[in-house]
Amino acid sequence: ARRERLEKQRQDVALQIQTLLQQGQPRPAFALYQKMTTVLGELGLSAAQLLQLGKGLLDAKQFSECISAWLAYLKLETGPAVKVRLKLAQLLVDHAGRPATALEVLAGIPSAPLPGELERYRKQLTSKANLQLEDAELELE
Repeated sequence: ARRERLEKQRQDVALQIQTLLQQGQPRPAFALYQKMTTVLGELGLSAAQLLQLGKGLLDAKQFSECISAWLAYLKLETGPAVKVRLKLAQLLVDHAGRPATALEVLAGIPSAPLPGELERYRKQLTSKANLQLEDAELELE
């Protein structure tokens, strides 16, 4: 009975989050997601819902929240999600100062060359992240 109650709560919260996203309210949706993930554990949001949540947060310039949503998205997404990975790596480098995580995200992109600008962008982000890592190592010495 307890497990069923918990599952019902998770479903209810997931529905509330979806409703908030449909209403164009990514900030309250993320706040609810964060709080209830802590309380209830994994909520069972789909990759599409986490992607949508991240996009809404990105549009609202809530970069650290977007990073959290998209990192959760990548755990569920089975495909390469190239554009999300590139944008997430950019946020990790430019806004969060997390170059090692950015490199991990970029490593999830297939090694074959990407079309046109995307490949140039990947190389640029990889270089920038590596430079940040080197700077951090120099500061430690």
